[in-house]
Amino acid sequence: VVVSASLFPLGEFFDQYFHRTLKLGAGGSVATSAWDLARILGSRDIAMAGVDLGFPGNLTHCADSFFEDLLRREAHRLSPAEHGMARYLHGASPGLVPSVAGRTVLSDRRMDIYRAWFAEQARRLPDIRTVHLSPHSSAIEGVHLEVPADRISRLPRHGIQGPLLAPAGAAHSGETNRKVLRDLLDTLNSIERTLTLGVETCRQLEESPTPDVRLLDRIDD
Repeated sequence: VVVSASLFPLGEFFDQYFHRTLKLGAGGSVATSAWDLARILGSRDIAMAGVDLGFPGNLTHCADSFFEDLLRREAHRLSPAEHGMARYLHGASPGLVPSVAGRTVLSDRRMDIYRAWFAEQARRLPDIRTVHLSPHSSAIEGVHLEVPADRISRLPRHGIQGPLLAPAGAAHSGETNRKVLRDLLDTLNSIERTLTLGVETCRQLEESPTPDVRLLDRIDD
């Protein structure tokens, strides 16, 4: 199990004690998170399979995917599943863009965000090599095409040796963990007192003939 730093308040509370500082890049998709996890694990040669960032053959998704199943379940006589697929295909200014193989593939403005994110990583981290395995993928600056058979031929023959990532920070004693829990409890108690004051203030304002909601500003602060 590999744990990176959290983007959420409770997770960040524990992160500050256990020195977890590695955060997955918020690129906006599963593909960007997967790429960044590979980077954090130490990979300097990352291959992307099926990250088309477009619609090869005018297809929006893999057959029998969750997306397709959802459209089918929500379909009715006046709005069949095909309508939803067509809306997704044509909903964000579709147009032809260069493919990684030097041809063209249909894509749209939504995919521009992800192409820009991957291109930025290629510029920012030039020591990491990223390749496409599908010739139908839309082109990304700094990401090139690799034949899958060539990729397979370079895989390690005896598995991955050793740990992928050294643990962050030293082991923590029971007393350290108890201190973390005590500090968390103090924080939660403080939040509870603030919430109780907020509820009581709201009740008083409801009963006031001229309620002034600015009284809630200090609670919000």
